[in-house]
Amino acid sequence: MSSTYHHHDVPPCLLNKAPNGRSTLVGYALDGYGIYVEKSAHGRLPTNVALDACHGTTSRVPWNGRQQRVYHYVATLEYPYTVGCFHGTAIRPTPA
Repeated sequence: MSSTYHHHDVPPCLLNKAPNGRSTLVGYALDGYGIYVEKSAHGRLPTNVALDACHGTTSRVPWNGRQQRVYHYVATLEYPYTVGCFHGTAIRPTPA
């Protein structure tokens, strides 16, 4: 309806690529924060209960070539799947 490309689920290609027990950067939201797939050692994704209203958290993830404690969004199998709202200020894309 909005004429913009978006997902309603975490694509299997991203889930299969992310190793168990790690956080894998899979994209960026329009406010510049990273979107990660985080799997437990048993291959489970977090649930919404572990995340804030925008579907994010602050934890150690790979960022700029090293492990850093930063805010980021987390992909899950529960709605809204990746980003529920913007934690930061969204940047409007420049028209092509």
